[in-house]
Amino acid sequence: GATPADVVFDAQFQKLNVIRGDRTNGLYLRNFTTQRSTFNAIYVIETDGFVINHVVGRWNTEYGFLSFAADHGLITNCEAYGNGDSGIYPGGTSDINRNRGFDVPRYAIEVTACHSHDNLLGYSGTGGDSVWVHDNEFDHNTSGASMDSLFPNHPGLPQNHALFEHNLIHSNNTNYYPYVRDGTCARPYLQRGIEKGVVCPGPGVPVGVGILVVGGNYNLFRDNWIYDNWKIGVAQTWVPGAVRNDFQWAAQEETSSFNRYLGNHMGSDVAGHSEPNGLDFYWDGQGMGNCWQSDHPSGADPLTTPGCPGATSMRLLADPNKLVMFGTCSTYDLATRTFPAGCDWFDAPPRPGSVGASVNIESIAPAVQLIVVLILFGWLVRRDGGLTWIGIAASSAAVVGSLLLIGASLQGFYFLDAPGIALLGIAWLAAARLVRSRRLAVLSVVLGIVGLLEAVDNAVVMLPVPVGPVWIRLLLELTWMGWMAVVMLGGTRRSRQARGTKAAGQVKREPDRASPKPLTPPASSRLP
Repeated sequence: GATPADVVFDAQFQKLNVIRGDRTNGLYLRNFTTQRSTFNAIYVIETDGFVINHVVGRWNTEYGFLSFAADHGLITNCEAYGNGDSGIYPGGTSDINRNRGFDVPRYAIEVTACHSHDNLLGYSGTGGDSVWVHDNEFDHNTSGASMDSLFPNHPGLPQNHALFEHNLIHSNNTNYYPYVRDGTCARPYLQRGIEKGVVCPGPGVPVGVGILVVGGNYNLFRDNWIYDNWKIGVAQTWVPGAVRNDFQWAAQEETSSFNRYLGNHMGSDVAGHSEPNGLDFYWDGQGMGNCWQSDHPSGADPLTTPGCPGATSMRLLADPNKLVMFGTCSTYDLATRTFPAGCDWFDAPPRPGSVGASVNIESIAPAVQLIVVLILFGWLVRRDGGLTWIGIAASSAAVVGSLLLIGASLQGFYFLDAPGIALLGIAWLAAARLVRSRRLAVLSVVLGIVGLLEAVDNAVVMLPVPVGPVWIRLLLELTWMGWMAVVMLGGTRRSRQARGTKAAGQVKREPDRASPKPLTPPASSRLP
């Protein structure tokens, strides 16, 4: 047709794909609309050379435009909306740049001048290798764009070499998960209201994120406008090989390295108006050679994201709290309507600047820690016979530090993490003056020093160590708390025994005090 609206290919939810091209080298598609499939609007597989131009893909249960194991592809001037997974998905692409750095001769797939909106994801790329994504708009999705290395037996993993530039990635805050909770997505396709805006989320992605990099390498994001994403502008996390059933040691550390974020316009639209993200950059801390631009007005977590160029960071493990969060949230399942407890991905985040915070699984550890330090430090202070300045200082620092860590786990309060950890470090140092065991005192000092180093690592400068101080602190904390619990229980038992012995002695002496002494007559009255 003359326009995409002139010709409509409608599968009426009776077909898996509206149009499928298998090994159709030289395929050219232009000016029509594809809709209502149970999988993809257009599926191009194992093809060398294809063009999708001025085509609409809408109201499909998974993808608008999917290319797989393809090379020399162009997706341009397209529109995708109402799709249950992503609007545009170049997946398992030709892995032509795997052994290269950022200087590459070409890209396998080009996506340009497309508008992908009102989907679960605007763009996705499991194994989306060597893809050039530029001059597009991804908006009003649940999350704007994602590339990942998650799924077992998927070609092209780990994902690498995506170039994102000059894209508008904004306002991705649409929450479709209520349609899963209320049973709408369990109805037959024609009864769901998909044509009226209902989207049934296939995978679980967080509401309010601009870009998700879940286990990718050598991805470059430059000169994009990333704004008005209420949770996070850009999030990068680790995917160990075990997640995709690859248990070789090398596979555990082969993702989330050498990604760069340069010159992006964070929290500002093309006209320069302020439209802040909830948080500009989020990183779980794992990987090597990653670097971030210094311009992030809505902040970065951690505060010490390595700057570009010349980043030398190398961490083998992700932050344990963030690792648990992503692991928990990944258990979402559409078919069984499973929403993991403690995961805040599936709730709409508050608008930046407004009041609102959600308790999540990251809040559990500091909450438990607060209870434990109240018990242990309270016992230490009471055992010494009353309040002392060192006891008050140690207890106060431990309690306030734990409260700050609880606050840091809530949306928008990430900056409380470092002062909370620093206060805990001070508490452990002070505890060395309260404990009676020399060895326990030494452990307290070591724990305090590690806590202070972690605060520096989190807020001042990332330390050049392969394992973050947070892991060492957690191990030492568990040891210290377990040791203190044994000491406390032993002291309590001895105290009870001492009270019991004292009470028994009092009981034995009472008859002696109560019985009358025998009368002895005076010597003068005795008979000879």
